Amino acid sequence: GPDHPLVVHVGNIRPHKGHSNLIQAIALLIETHPRVLVASIGGEKRDGDLDRVKAEAASAGVGEHVRFLGRRTDARAFTEAATVYVNPSDFEGLPVAILEAMALRRPIVATAVGGVPTVISESTGVLIPEKDPAALARGIAALLDDPERADVLAKAAQHLVETRYGLDDMILTTEGVYVEAMRDAEVDLARDPLAV
Repeated sequence: GPDHPLVVHVGNIRPHKGHSNLIQAIALLIETHPRVLVASIGGEKRDGDLDRVKAEAASAGVGEHVRFLGRRTDARAFTEAATVYVNPSDFEGLPVAILEAMALRRPIVATAVGGVPTVISESTGVLIPEKDPAALARGIAALLDDPERADVLAKAAQHLVETRYGLDDMILTTEGVYVEAMRDAEVDLARDPLAV
């Protein structure tokens, strides 16, 4: 509800996925936003990982604010309900979960790692440095405190993902790769017909 903002994170429990960053950020955030709730969804790489992050949250004093829910088939419903979506990773490619949050028009705070800055910029979300829980807390607080700005960023993010990562665009791009490969193959065959 409006009195309990929901921060959502979707990412498997792996090294460099930023679960500790998230825990430390929430410990800072609850000083100014004591009603915030966090849902972190993701499966374990090794048995015991889920228990480890739950224990870390309890030790940091945020066990009442953070729920590590493990693997869930309804992760999309959580993302749709998010007041703010976060990606606290230290290392990434271009996470599909971020693109999904963008498509669902959720305001996003994410670390500036890997391919993330190709889709999250000052016009589509809040980028923060990696391994900086204080910056993560500030980024979340900024969006919680300014819902109008959060909505503007979320609309821009949704537009970007629809125009650059929509199914039609992906089909055309993939088709273009095949057409180019076929042209290259034809050139190679023209030079050396026995190359096949």
